[in-house]
Amino acid sequence: MTTQYPSELRRPSRIEQLFASFVKDYGARFNGIPQQYGGYSFRFDFGQDLLERRPIFALFSVTWTLLCAIPFGLFLAAVIFTALGLVVAAVGFVLITGGSALMTYLTLLLTSIGVLGLISGGLTISVVVTFVFYRLASLTRQEGINGAYRWFEEIRLYIQQSFGFRSSIPPDTVDEETVSEVGDSSSVLEDENLNDAPDTAEANEQTSLLDHSSASNQPDADK
Repeated sequence: MTTQYPSELRRPSRIEQLFASFVKDYGARFNGIPQQYGGYSFRFDFGQDLLERRPIFALFSVTWTLLCAIPFGLFLAAVIFTALGLVVAAVGFVLITGGSALMTYLTLLLTSIGVLGLISGGLTISVVVTFVFYRLASLTRQEGINGAYRWFEEIRLYIQQSFGFRSSIPPDTVDEETVSEVGDSSSVLEDENLNDAPDTAEANEQTSLLDHSSASNQPDADK
């Protein structure tokens, strides 16, 4: 028959002794922490008391806390990155929407500017063509064919000056020489007409005398 000892008198096993010594050493290390950081803390006291009274539960709590820190950290990281992703997506959506709207407005603006430019060009060409043909009609009515020639010269000189064409003779020189030549030729013609006027008068008088003499001689021949 075996003798049963009460639980107080039961000898601890080797594993229990090692674990108890580990807990004591670990608790001794925590004894200096409150003094090192300037004061006794209830948390250190509670941890030391827990290690002394319930070492297995304390070990489980510490292990579980450390292991739970991993998914908890991953959860926090996922929440943070999700929030950042939502913020970036929202900002990107706003930028894309705003950019597309801006491109639409810019396209409408450029199209409007181009159409208005074409309309302005058409109106300008219409006004210029109207003025040019009105100038042609006015000069032709006043001076005839010379007016048309003058209109053509004005258009030619304007085109040369506008597009930077250079002729061998400057336009001012051409105009002065043309005017001087026309003036000289007109003065010469007037002088010749004045000089020829007496000769023409004499020729007319001689012609009239010959006609009169022939008319007077014709009755004598009839007799």
